[in-house]
Amino acid sequence: MSETKTVLVSGGAGYIGSALVSRLLSDTDL
Repeated sequence: MSETKTVLVSGGAGYIGSALVSRLLSDTDL
């Protein structure tokens, strides 16, 4: 359970992080 939870949390954090980075990059380009 804990291993699966850790994978989901890290995966979600990575997805959110990349989304924020791409959003910041597009904002700076504008």
